[in-house]
Amino acid sequence: MLNTLYRFLVSLSTVFWSFALLLGLMLVGSLMLPENLAFFSGIDDEPLFRWLLANAEITKVWWIWALVAGIAWLGLSTVLCTLDFLRTRLSRVRFLLRVTPQVMHLGVLFVMLGHLLTGSYGFKTDYMVRKGDPIEPLENIRLTLENLDLTLDELGLAADWRADLRLEEQGQSVTRQIRPAGPVYFGGLGFYFKSVAMEEEPVAVLRICRDPGAPWALAGGILLIMGGTAFLYARFRKSEA
Repeated sequence: MLNTLYRFLVSLSTVFWSFALLLGLMLVGSLMLPENLAFFSGIDDEPLFRWLLANAEITKVWWIWALVAGIAWLGLSTVLCTLDFLRTRLSRVRFLLRVTPQVMHLGVLFVMLGHLLTGSYGFKTDYMVRKGDPIEPLENIRLTLENLDLTLDELGLAADWRADLRLEEQGQSVTRQIRPAGPVYFGGLGFYFKSVAMEEEPVAVLRICRDPGAPWALAGGILLIMGGTAFLYARFRKSEA
């Protein structure tokens, strides 16, 4: 029975049908989203699993849980297919042509792992920060807005902005400049300057994130590029031979 299950998991037909199922779930989601825009409006503002647990209306989110389960199933199938190929069919004959798809599979798995870690343990919150008023996004990190410079357009609206942040962690303090396209990284967090709220005095709107899956996703992307480049090179050399 275990052998039958193993053969089912490593079958290409299983992979193709899994992709078809995922595409079907995505189609369902594309139809449900427009009908429930208010409900799904905050899904991009915090890690996925935290949002799902806070919005546990199963009639609206079942397809997302099904997508997560389907991707996990596809990931398991990819791991087993790769191991099965390396164990039974890898040889020195046309080694590069044979091994590079497995490198690409590994890259995809790393990207999937990165998304899983970020969706599970990530942190993403927006803060309205006033000059001189410190905030603590985490217990051991303190942020203070020291300076805020605005460039206004002819209508008096903020066209560009930059700020100086003082960041403190365990007695260490640094001052960094942050701009809309120039985020700051400190203490394992990313600080992004989203906008400026025009109140009695300008208020900086910062998005503060922790993305534990980013290194894994980056490694996966590098492996995909390396594997794809090497695969094309091997195919080109084969066609010339």
